[in-house]
Amino acid sequence: MRTKRTPIREPKPDQKKSKFTPDDDRRIVHGAYSERMRQRYSDERTAEGRQLKTTMEDLANDLGGHENLTADQRINLDSIRSLLIVLRRIGEYVDRQESIITDGQLLPVLGKNYLSYVNSLRLTLDQLFKNHGKHHKRVPTLDDWIDQQEKEAKDK
Repeated sequence: MRTKRTPIREPKPDQKKSKFTPDDDRRIVHGAYSERMRQRYSDERTAEGRQLKTTMEDLANDLGGHENLTADQRINLDSIRSLLIVLRRIGEYVDRQESIITDGQLLPVLGKNYLSYVNSLRLTLDQLFKNHGKHHKRVPTLDDWIDQQEKEAKDK
């Protein structure tokens, strides 16, 4: 059985290549990972972009602010951002449907993949906040370390 392939959009000759584009210059042109959707969620002028930014800022503030985040927390927040984009796109699609049940079955988009994304989001949030307050002490900047050394030298 032959499978349907994802449509490939070839770049225009004068179009700048993205640093994230594979060598063969094949791009995803639809869905949550398409360039258009990534731009919508990155652009603060769109409702999606503002909503996602607010959610991510709230999560960072719950962890003590951006300046107090550790590397693992930043990575987890980036993963959460990606998961939220996919889940919101699925939600928007489902909202456009007449019914979530067709022929006695849930829409295919609400199957295993949706549950995997929801569970992944839940586990990432749990991991993010479970380790909050338990993470290792942040490494001081060079200026902070020098100030600390000078202070210790004066105290002796």
